Amino acid sequence: MAAPPEDADAPTTSSPPPPPPPDADAAGRSKRDASEMTSSPTTASSSPGEEFGHGPGGRAPPPLSRRPRGSAATLLSRPSPFGNESGSLPVGEFDPGGGTSGARTLLSEAKALVVGAGGLGCEILKDLAMSGFAGEVTVVDLGECFIEASDRGRESSAAWLEGGGGVRPVPCEQPGRGGRPACALRAARSVIGGTSKASIEDPRADPLLSSLTSVPSAPSSSADTIDVTNLNRQFLFRSADVGRSKAERAARFVNRRCPWMNVVPYHGKIQDKDADFYRRFDVVISGLDNVEARRWLNGMMNNLVEFDSDGDPIPETIIPLIDGGTEGFSGQSRLILPRLTSCFECSLDAFAPSAAVPLCTIAETPRIPEHCIAYAYVLQWPKEFPDKKLDPDSPADMRWVHEKAVERADKFGIPGVTYMLTLGVVKNIIPAVASTNAIVSAVCVNEAMKVLSFCSQSLNTYMMYMGSEGIYSHTFVYEQKSTCPVCTTHTHRLSLSSSTTLNALLQQLCDGEFRLKAPSVTSSSKTLYMRKPAALEKATRGNLDKPLGELIKSGEELVVTDPVFPDTSLGLVVTFIEL
Repeated sequence: MAAPPEDADAPTTSSPPPPPPPDADAAGRSKRDASEMTSSPTTASSSPGEEFGHGPGGRAPPPLSRRPRGSAATLLSRPSPFGNESGSLPVGEFDPGGGTSGARTLLSEAKALVVGAGGLGCEILKDLAMSGFAGEVTVVDLGECFIEASDRGRESSAAWLEGGGGVRPVPCEQPGRGGRPACALRAARSVIGGTSKASIEDPRADPLLSSLTSVPSAPSSSADTIDVTNLNRQFLFRSADVGRSKAERAARFVNRRCPWMNVVPYHGKIQDKDADFYRRFDVVISGLDNVEARRWLNGMMNNLVEFDSDGDPIPETIIPLIDGGTEGFSGQSRLILPRLTSCFECSLDAFAPSAAVPLCTIAETPRIPEHCIAYAYVLQWPKEFPDKKLDPDSPADMRWVHEKAVERADKFGIPGVTYMLTLGVVKNIIPAVASTNAIVSAVCVNEAMKVLSFCSQSLNTYMMYMGSEGIYSHTFVYEQKSTCPVCTTHTHRLSLSSSTTLNALLQQLCDGEFRLKAPSVTSSSKTLYMRKPAALEKATRGNLDKPLGELIKSGEELVVTDPVFPDTSLGLVVTFIEL
């Protein structure tokens, strides 16, 4: 009998019915076993041997999959001495009852936003589904907004490897879907986060998902496309998915395999969504793979917090952010309660700044394989193909870069240039290990379930996994940084010479502890430099080369804005000193 295709868009008549949610399955088994245990004595076997098939009227023992076992429903319906309120970082009080404030009710009404549909994001979706999560799940992944142009996108991965590859994605302009407001830390909806600019097709219009109308909808977003190299660790994808949207394929796979889930894919950058979009959710689970996007998301979640007349955060406006990250055999997960605990920006010093390699080193004195690869695609490619941009997803382009890098390495006697290393350097790939993704995602989803239902003590506040040293992990409290520009209201002070130019000040803000990307500065009386709009940038560009002594007074407070801080400004007091 021939095996079914990997990517069948419609269920066949021979397909088995979809399984029920894990909790419902467990509940059904418990009812069956209870009825069997309480059956009439006249129907029971005369001996244990007969009961399990060893006598004339006996029956075979039930398979392991049919025997009663614990489930999330069991955990949520029984009192516990380890409720959330008993931990060192309490978020709410555990209520195992079945009322409107009960744990199961809160969890069923939760909304979740997932950021990222890569290796970690796929694991997070799987864990949510297998935990019996039946609320709304929104998945967002970084990139442009794309959908498939036609079904020809299902061409095999072999065609892509030969430089063909089905249909190129086309921009999607369909607007995103709305949602009801969230009540963080009380109502229990969850966010598994990322960027969302536009939604693709409505899942309810899909024949495969038409049976899910009783389950709240959940968006998922990604514009990244699936590469052949993703298939070894991103298990929601198949070879027929190569070249297609990660978020769309991940959402479709989860919806089909776990019909109690309803995941809707979104596409776009997280920066394209405003504050009202993020207010819809009750918890954000981030599986992003770059520091800058995590900084932006952290800033947005902190900005959503509102304060009462006494200056205290209003609990209903606090949306927990669960940040997960992996690199090789190492990983981390942390729980961030905006304005209450340390935030991602507080730990920025733990991330080493990206090291830039001088161009002269690449061109004249390469020392490692990465220098040879950079020489091939940074310097040689533009000379050889001045009118063509290097496509990292093109096997032909990458083979050319690899061959040139090998020639360069042979010339300088540098071993170690491989095709996989070439892909890693050009695409800036961080080594990913499937087992690390599984461990970290499990911790993230576990914390999400706890912060939504209050069924157990929350992580306080940081867990680090170091698989290269063995099966080892430890937790600790990451303290809030008193001078954090995101989760505190601290005014920063800087002492400079009055002859320091405005451009030098901006450069110091980029290279120093703040690690800004494109700062703009205003004083109490005028705009010193503004990057956007273009007309204002042109009008203030002349101030860059002027000394600060001509632009401001000593002790004057400046307001600094930057794209890494959404809707947030940095207060900076500059004092002049004579050197």
